[in-house]
Parts: sequence; structure tokens; C-alpha cells
Amino acid sequence: MSCPLCRINASEADVIKLFIQESTEIDPKLPEEPYLESKHEGYLLRKMNICKCEFYQYDIGNLWYKCLKEYNVQIKYEEKKRETTVTLPNGYSLTISTSLKTELLHKKGNGKTTINPDGTILTETISPIRRKRKSSNIPEKVEKQSNTELVRHYRDYIKFTRPGFTLSRSLKAVEAGQITLRVETADPKNYLKIIICPKHQIFKVEHFMGKKTIKCPIAEMKCQHLKK
Repeated sequence: MSCPLCRINASEADVIKLFIQESTEIDPKLPEEPYLESKHEGYLLRKMNICKCEFYQYDIGNLWYKCLKEYNVQIKYEEKKRETTVTLPNGYSLTISTSLKTELLHKKGNGKTTINPDGTILTETISPIRRKRKSSNIPEKVEKQSNTELVRHYRDYIKFTRPGFTLSRSLKAVEAGQITLRVETADPKNYLKIIICPKHQIFKVEHFMGKKTIKCPIAEMKCQHLKK
């Protein structure tokens, strides 16, 4: 048969192959790689092409992840302290240590909530006048701290609801105190999911955009507690 493009004799298979190649050209506007990587003095930088997040991996072992465009979230791991700190919206911050102890600092620095390794919770309200403490470890109980702040105790996890995000801390021994953060946007279909293993100080980040999910290729960090 004759090829309609080059006007020469060609087999039917060759003509079909040519049309497939013509119809599957890569859109030059789409990024070929999920991130751009560059090496600098003392650190490695990855800039994500789609979500525009940034990830810094320092030679001394520190890590720094930034998603500032839409969520205003930062994750910092300090090798010397073996701690991960997450800066969250509305003035909250979360500190996670390898001992499985987790501290959630409240807005404007007026107090903090501490989750101990055994799952007990200590809430401190700090003011110039007095310091107030409350401890709780009762399962399947709801504590309403304000109109927008809730603490829910379940058999296998503890869930905190705060303005702009929710925090779940696993109580299962096999998950070693795993932390799951969901950072919200005005659209409930779009949110950021962060999972952290306190024991190994490893984290992963996923962007949910309606039906589309983007996994940030942060680094080749592996952990048996973050297999899912």
C-alpha cells in the first residue's frame, strides 16, 4: 500500500506505526521530570515541577521541605536533635521526637498539647496569671476545647481538629506512633496529606487535587512504617 504522508510504498504495519507516532507526540508544555534537582555547596535542592514545593537535603543530615504556595507548610528535620518540626497554618507548630513524644504548640504561644509515648495527653494553657494543666487518657471520648478545636480518643488513635488542619496519632504498636496530618484549603477536595514516622524521623507528602493525587518525590527515604 502507499503511505499517504511520504507517497511511497509501505506495509500496512509501517503506516499504522507512523500514525501512532504522529498522534502521541509529547506536549512540550508538560514537564518531563517530576522535579528539577541541583547540587549546591552543602546541600541538594529539589524543586517540584507540578506542585512547586521545594526540598532541601543538607550534607550534615538536616532536611527542609517547603510548600508555601497554597498551604504555608514547612517540615524541618534536625539531625543533631533527632527531631522533626512542622510549621502549620494559623500559628501552630508540631514537634516530633524519636521517643514518640509529640508536642503541638497552640496559636500565639498560649499553651501546648503533649502526647506522651503511652498515648496520654497533657494540655497546658500558659498565661501571665496562671498555668493550667489537664491530663487525659480516656478512649472514645470527645473533648471540646473551643468551637473549632476538638480532641477525639479512639481505641487505635487520637485525633485533633484545629483551624486549618487535623492531626491523627496512631496508638498501634506496629505503627510506632505514626503521625498523619491533613492540611485543608477552602475547597474540601484539595488538601495536603503528611505522614511522619517518629521512630525513624521519615516523612512523605501527598497533594490531593480532586481526583488527582501528586506524591512529592522528596527523597529516597524508606521506612517499614510508611509502606502504604
